[in-house]
Amino acid sequence: MPVSPGRAQTCRLGVSPSAGPADRYACGVLPPEQSDLSGRTGRGRGARVALTFDVEDPDLPWHNAPSSVTTILDVLARSGVRATFFLQGRWVDANPEIARAVADAGHAVASHSYSHVDFRQLSAEGLAADLGKARDRITAVTGVDPFPWFRLPFGAGSDDRVLRRRLHRLGYRHVGWDVDPKDYERDRAEDVVAGALEGLDGCAGGDADREAVVLMHSWPQVTPRALEALCRSLVERGTRFVVVDELRASAALAVPERASALQSVSSRVRLVARSGR
Repeated sequence: MPVSPGRAQTCRLGVSPSAGPADRYACGVLPPEQSDLSGRTGRGRGARVALTFDVEDPDLPWHNAPSSVTTILDVLARSGVRATFFLQGRWVDANPEIARAVADAGHAVASHSYSHVDFRQLSAEGLAADLGKARDRITAVTGVDPFPWFRLPFGAGSDDRVLRRRLHRLGYRHVGWDVDPKDYERDRAEDVVAGALEGLDGCAGGDADREAVVLMHSWPQVTPRALEALCRSLVERGTRFVVVDELRASAALAVPERASALQSVSSRVRLVARSGR
């Protein structure tokens, strides 16, 4: 679950409609020049929504509930929805059959690290080793290479420049989220659904070109119950479900500060050149 401090706290709570571009970019949802998803017209109708699930911590009894993942897959199949699963490498090793079932069902497979530790505590070598092991194990078990899609454990470090640069050098794209319905805190399915819909009303808008990423988890008992009602509500709204690699804005950060600044300067130069000034 997301617990990171500072600007990442914004990510933990879901990016609010009032969040500025820097906060939205730090959460890893969109590059800064495409970060305004806060329009409210249409209350989310026609929006492109990526449902994402963090699958993690096989050592914790309340987390390692393979039947919950199976139920989520059943709900998604009944709803005709394709989602993105961020798989932790150790969880994949502990539950290979279910991990394969995720891929076999046609869902997108991404990495959620191997060890699920705070990546801010790792050296550059340790970070690369963890990511490499996760990629190797997820690929070997599921038959799908998760690269380059990745989500930091806990969302911790999404605002860390050094960590972002390290991920960028390795070619990874960190995927944050727009909406966090707090399925890890809530017991009632209706509360999870309401939190997701309210978040989407605030950030997805009615513009068909706007997009939102929803964060959910595989292990809370409430998640499969909430998911069915959420999918039904989103279908009624005309939502178009996508996976992370189908998002037009790429749902990625992984652009270091310096590279982002250079891109901004380059864009201004091109604009001036076109205007003839």
